Amino acid sequence: MKKTRRTVFHIAGDTLGWGWLRLDNMAKQVTRIGMESGDDAAYVALIDVLKSVDHGSHVLIKTNSMLVYAHFHGKRVYKQPRFREFRNEAMKLIKERELEVELVWVDEYHHLVAGMFRPRRRRTWFGA
Repeated sequence: MKKTRRTVFHIAGDTLGWGWLRLDNMAKQVTRIGMESGDDAAYVALIDVLKSVDHGSHVLIKTNSMLVYAHFHGKRVYKQPRFREFRNEAMKLIKERELEVELVWVDEYHHLVAGMFRPRRRRTWFGA
């Protein structure tokens, strides 16, 4: 596999929808559709990113969903069958498209699109 530049994405999910932001060209995709949970939406965002990149790409994907991160890396047991289906679809895309994927968890403070659907309230020293 030829050496390619790594592309960085931030993905986010909420019951209101899902989306991602690509940092090198600031491209974004936002889909506002009701989801069962924010974790479902984050998995859909992950799959959409995998579908949008070129064959053989190297991608770094940052998520604020600890559940998606843990499932993707096999660190957590699947309680709902849909999460197994999401992970299987993601792994199938990675294999078919020969992608090199790093999925990392970041806290909401360092996540660029964590408040995409529900903006966080800014905290002040005075608690307002």
